[in-house]
Amino acid sequence: MDNKIFNNVFNNMLLRNYIFQQVRSIHVDYLKEKSFKWKEVACKPYLLAGYNYFQLLKEYYNVVANRNISLNISFVYSPLEKDNSLGYALRIAVRKNRSEILKYFMAEHKLYLYLDELMISAATSGNFEALQYLDSIAPQLKSDNLYRSRIIESPFGKNIEMMHWLIENKMNFDPIVKRMVFQLTIRNALEAGFVGILDYLIDKSELTEMQGVSDDIMMNAVKSGSIATVEWLISKGYQCKNSSYITCAAKHCHLELVQYLHGKGVVGSCTKEVMESAIGSGQVELIQWVHENKTEEWNRNAIKIAIEKNQLDSVRWLHKNKPDLIDKNILNQLLDDGKKKVSVNILQYLLDNRLYLVINNDRDTEMIMLSALCEGNYDLRADTLKFLLGNQQLLFNKSIDVFTLLPIAKNLSTNLGSIIESYI
Repeated sequence: MDNKIFNNVFNNMLLRNYIFQQVRSIHVDYLKEKSFKWKEVACKPYLLAGYNYFQLLKEYYNVVANRNISLNISFVYSPLEKDNSLGYALRIAVRKNRSEILKYFMAEHKLYLYLDELMISAATSGNFEALQYLDSIAPQLKSDNLYRSRIIESPFGKNIEMMHWLIENKMNFDPIVKRMVFQLTIRNALEAGFVGILDYLIDKSELTEMQGVSDDIMMNAVKSGSIATVEWLISKGYQCKNSSYITCAAKHCHLELVQYLHGKGVVGSCTKEVMESAIGSGQVELIQWVHENKTEEWNRNAIKIAIEKNQLDSVRWLHKNKPDLIDKNILNQLLDDGKKKVSVNILQYLLDNRLYLVINNDRDTEMIMLSALCEGNYDLRADTLKFLLGNQQLLFNKSIDVFTLLPIAKNLSTNLGSIIESYI
């Protein structure tokens, strides 16, 4: 792009804000990924690690280490030994394959306290390189028993080479423990949908049958959403006729598996339970398919589930396709029930579509505002407060008494107080 055009566009505040809004919408609404402001990333080590800001992460913990030393805190290994945020940041580094970050902090600060949890993170994320590196350092701190959890959780990493290495080199257990480890590993392979490792595990475990693997191994496979894994179990003589399997598949957003089980003639494949699981999943394609193949009618519990699960896409679908299920004052009901915390995106959608009645009772207004200040986690309280204050002319028949709310908000949180002050 021509620099002059670029400068002209971004010097226009309205255009600049619109562009950022559209980019954020693509990132959050369509790609379903989290969005952060830089000031959030800069002060959170796990985000610095996840996005590979190596130098900034080093600088952050140099400050922390120097501060701890200046406070004369006694440490066994490192001035950062008891900083839990570093342990979490390193686990993120392992999951995101940030090997430079992992190796620097382990070599520089000797953080052996985190060794076990980091190895589990490596196993569950399939990071074989990190697992071998961690296995190679400070061997005196490890024992064979510590490898039980790493082997059991390793199917979720879906790394065949890593699992072969673990089974061949780290299965140094007595026969009873070894059998138990194999049973739990097979169960997790089913739940991970890691069909490529199942025959190998069965062969190595010398189990003549999968008894003891799980109370319902077909359910483990269904949770994975892997049709290949379900078919592998069917080939071993297991059945998938129970309606609970297709309900579970819908709950976990596995449309293709729902269609597969439906094609297999599963009893009750599109019943009320499956429909409600689809609504709770928030996956519109799944909801639409279940709707087109349903054997029962929708009821008002559907919108209740969509709101409780904070599934805006489900709310939109119901409003478009089954508007008779949604009360005309549903927004009022949600605001009146202060303990039922709903995402602001859903509240805004209901407001934009006029699914509310203007609140003209002072007592109701007071209770709604107090609930917004006091109920739920801080982020939700702040968002709800902004929603109510920003839309007060639409929601209430007269302006909110912010001067009465201000001291209450300040007593709860400086930031909540600042939000109210911005509307004075």
